[in-house]
Amino acid sequence: MVTFSIDTPDQEVRKIVTEWVGLLAAGEYQQALGMLYHDNTGTSQVEKPWTPGRLVKYTNNYGLEEPLPPRTKEQYEKDMLERYGSLEGINEWQPDEPEIFWVTPITEEIEETYERFLKVDRVSTYGLDRKYYSGMVHVDLPLNGFLSDLTARFFIRKIGEKDLALELFDLHVM
Repeated sequence: MVTFSIDTPDQEVRKIVTEWVGLLAAGEYQQALGMLYHDNTGTSQVEKPWTPGRLVKYTNNYGLEEPLPPRTKEQYEKDMLERYGSLEGINEWQPDEPEIFWVTPITEEIEETYERFLKVDRVSTYGLDRKYYSGMVHVDLPLNGFLSDLTARFFIRKIGEKDLALELFDLHVM
């Protein structure tokens, strides 16, 4: 588990989150989860523990337990035109095949937007007990080469009197 002091600047917390995203992009789900706090005290607000398999499932299914239903040809072409500006060189639409999403590296093309949407909030605890929590972090995940609206939400969890750690709350379409 990666811990940091209460005085750690937000930019350093952002680096920890970006390292976590990089591990997901490399397929290192166990190592990514190893960076995070996992509750064994019964005080967590996380409903179900995160495992590598569960994390893969939720990223592959765009934040859902089950895959999204396959898109129509028209919807697929519309989505591809929005993403790429052209249908040239794009894989052909496959009926009855759900799209699988993968966390991909943060590229130069998306880095500025990624940074803008990576939020560390230590002001609001979003209704969490301040005895255990001191805020939240929100990060939009890069999926299939694009910055998505699938957001990983972390609690900033208090560890003792002076340290903090990140606790993955959920993957959520914001």
